[in-house]
Amino acid sequence: MTRHALRTIVVLIALCTGLASPAFGEAPCVASAGDEDGIGGTGFGGGDDDSGIGGTGIYGAITGLGSICVNGLHIATPDGVAVTRDGEPATAGDLAVGRVVWVSATLEDDQLVATSVAIETAVRGAVDAVFPDARRLIVAGIGVDLTGLPPERFAVGDPIAVSGLWRDDVRVAATRIDRIDPAPDRVQRPGDLLRRAAGKRWVSIEGFVGKAARDGRFVVLGVPVEGRAPEAGARVWVRGRLTGDRIASERIDTRPETAPRVPPRAAPRKPTSRPDPPPRRIERPERPPTIDRIDRPPKIDRVEKPTIQQTR
Repeated sequence: MTRHALRTIVVLIALCTGLASPAFGEAPCVASAGDEDGIGGTGFGGGDDDSGIGGTGIYGAITGLGSICVNGLHIATPDGVAVTRDGEPATAGDLAVGRVVWVSATLEDDQLVATSVAIETAVRGAVDAVFPDARRLIVAGIGVDLTGLPPERFAVGDPIAVSGLWRDDVRVAATRIDRIDPAPDRVQRPGDLLRRAAGKRWVSIEGFVGKAARDGRFVVLGVPVEGRAPEAGARVWVRGRLTGDRIASERIDTRPETAPRVPPRAAPRKPTSRPDPPPRRIERPERPPTIDRIDRPPKIDRVEKPTIQQTR
């Protein structure tokens, strides 16, 4: 079997199972040339203390499986790794493309290895409204942008779980939608990532760029980042060293946001031979209604004038 045929089979299986519908044109683990540089091929900058990396915190959407790929990083998920989903115990089988995770990892033999993985659903609840373009929803009072996801029809009242990245406090860019059984509404934001990353030396986060601060920093998911600020609103991967209350970035990748995939219009086919024109049907006008002929009045006989004799 050729490599192309094998790849086609894998893609078809993934599409049928619904596990490979990455949004925004998701990339494999290696984002671009040069990612092999740094600590153990992780793309993080080097230094004299590389061997003492201690721990790494990674927040973003899963873009590939086979272990997991998050933010362009390949992270091994050994048997027995602690996995939770919205705070409840889960298994590695719950890890799926498009779901957003917070991963704690260490470096072992030049490989990032997860010590715990927390799957976090942004919004869970019934659809409150569907916009006319069918690419935006309101769920539990939160605006959900479906740009980049395969087209799917939703109706008011459908219970769904939205995995995605928060644009701001009231909008989520969906990276995956799962249909679920009816359940109470639930909204879960990333929280204080600095607190969650406490004790870790390196971090990698995915999110949208907020407004630039006056001191030259910019903010992603509420975390100040030192480095050249991308355009406000851009979706980025930020990797760097955690220093106090900020991230000293060593690499910033701007991620594309693709438009909804609309099938192109098919060009009209040119016939190989000119077909016979269909028979022309001539519509005959309806005849006007028949008007009954009005009979002429009966002929009146001419009355002769009486002859009057004159007397002398």
